[in-house]
Amino acid sequence: MDKIRIAILGGGAAALAAAYELSATPELRARFEIDLYQIGWRLGGKCASSRNRQERGRNEEHGLHVLGGFYHNVFSQLIPLYEEWMTVSPATAIPFATAFKGHNTFTLMQRQTDDWRALSVELPTNSKIPGVDPEAITPRVMLGRMVAWVSEALRRMASGDPPGMWLRAVEDWNAPAPGPQLVAMARRGDALADRLADATHLLHAGDFLSSIATHVGEVQKVARELGEGHPPRGPDWVGVIELIATIARGFIDDRLDARGFDSINGENANDWLIRHGGSARAVSCPLLQAGYHYSFAFENGDSTKPNIAAGVGIRGLLRMIFGYHGSVFMHMMGGMGEIIAAPYFEVLRARGVRFHFFHRVEELIPGDDGRLAEIKIRIQASPTAGPASYEPLFDHDAGDGGTLRRCWPEAPLFEQLADEDSVRQAGNLEKWIDSAGFGTERSLKVDEDFDLCITGMSIGTMRETTKRLGTVHRPWQDMLDAAGVTPTIAAQIWRWESAASFHGVSLDGLMTGYEAPHDTWGDMSFLVDLEQTDAKGARPQSLSYLCGPITPGPEAGRGMRPAIETKTWLEHFACGIFPGLKDDQGCYRLDGEIERYARINDDPIDLYVTSPAGSIDKRLRVDESGFPNLMLVGDWTRNNFDCGAVETAVLSAKLCARAISGAPVFIYGESDFA
Repeated sequence: MDKIRIAILGGGAAALAAAYELSATPELRARFEIDLYQIGWRLGGKCASSRNRQERGRNEEHGLHVLGGFYHNVFSQLIPLYEEWMTVSPATAIPFATAFKGHNTFTLMQRQTDDWRALSVELPTNSKIPGVDPEAITPRVMLGRMVAWVSEALRRMASGDPPGMWLRAVEDWNAPAPGPQLVAMARRGDALADRLADATHLLHAGDFLSSIATHVGEVQKVARELGEGHPPRGPDWVGVIELIATIARGFIDDRLDARGFDSINGENANDWLIRHGGSARAVSCPLLQAGYHYSFAFENGDSTKPNIAAGVGIRGLLRMIFGYHGSVFMHMMGGMGEIIAAPYFEVLRARGVRFHFFHRVEELIPGDDGRLAEIKIRIQASPTAGPASYEPLFDHDAGDGGTLRRCWPEAPLFEQLADEDSVRQAGNLEKWIDSAGFGTERSLKVDEDFDLCITGMSIGTMRETTKRLGTVHRPWQDMLDAAGVTPTIAAQIWRWESAASFHGVSLDGLMTGYEAPHDTWGDMSFLVDLEQTDAKGARPQSLSYLCGPITPGPEAGRGMRPAIETKTWLEHFACGIFPGLKDDQGCYRLDGEIERYARINDDPIDLYVTSPAGSIDKRLRVDESGFPNLMLVGDWTRNNFDCGAVETAVLSAKLCARAISGAPVFIYGESDFA
């Protein structure tokens, strides 16, 4: 039997994960022949990174990337991927045990008049492994855990302690006066949580749910009163308690246990909380607002316009808190390109997947028979040894006796290209705008070059390449019109001092919710040992990553904007969280800074996917393209996570592969109820 020829467009996380699923077994490899077409010279999409061979082999990222310990679809792929990688490239593959490290502490910033309040969070480590036997975190389970958490928080406050199960105790905590009311409420909450834990479902539990609603409503009222009587010094623990109680109240009022989170995606999360009695204090609580920053959820990058669908935001927050294994976050011990994209590439190539680098998709064309008929491509460069022969990785040696790493370069490996001179003179071949018009045209035609197409391109690129599909299939156009995207900004700063010398939030290593556009910071100093030393044999002592959403800028001066925006932010805001970086005049101190790398991701390829209220029901599922030979993968598809994340991309890929192969595979998180 002839193999089904699959053309995968794009080389981001979703496209790679789909190729992985469709080539996972000898039986699947006997059924499918896979060709993957990628613009430019790297894989990874928004997860791409490179080692700059001209700058000490330093890693340069698209932004601050951290995996979640609740990314169970991601890790359920990565664990066997790494096992296979060790057999494919034993000399340079990175052992899974050393590729990731857990991280459980972070700081959430909250504006307080003209100053800022920091909320330090420390989630407990557990012995579980991400991706291995994850528990279904259903709405019923979430509700029970919220009620139990609130009870414990009330009990601790009644004894004069901050609710430090998650929230780090601080010296300036001003506890409310102890009283029997808090203890009584805690005991009642314990009993309700126990009943919830024993319940298998709540479809016919109206009286029981009413009891919970009454309880959490009283908690909301008491928390508001405590807050009014005790304006917080330091972290606002009481606001967190009111927030969790308000979410629990919304669960019951809207019967999310039966209707699921999608039922509230028409509302902004902030508005949903207000509708369920949340005060301004609860809504502004950094535990919630961090979700907006974590997912860049601001309309067109405008930090004054937060917008995330309530179901997406609340589901994501509670999965993160209640569903993680090991640690809430998992740092990658290297650039994302070498930790994620490189093992996919080497394993998939060994399985027989053909990679066509320097192939820019120009347009998808529908046919008269209702199928996708043609894929127009522009070939940007021609490898000397043949179309699919380009070897994209190079060996990076950090020195000090470390092992070699296979990494992506900051520019094409020109020596492999027959048209080296013209490619050197071209614009940035990874970018949609910069590479326009460069290269020779080619068409892939159905029944000749492919039988089935999977598009894993970014939603920004699809708006450029699939306009004709929208004229044939109206839901396609509706999806393109409704999809939320935002530009982002990212910077990396290397300094001679350690992060501890900044005397700020460096203790936590991660911070979000601060001043735009660099509202998020991460201490990535543990990566400097992977870089080469300078001419004197020295390395930086700290490496800071900064990122955040940013509004679109004018085309004029586009190339200089990342450096200007980053310089302005450092001058105005860096010392607000890092007083140790002040100079004698109280300004940001350049002395001690070694290098700086900044970029703005405003190209259609790079735009971050957001989830604004009212947009989720316009998303298409993986098999809803309207064309029987066109399947979809990406974090922009409808998949029950529905936000910009690697977990969403891999979840989408698994759904797509199952739809193609017909295998009856259970996929974690595809439903709120399983």
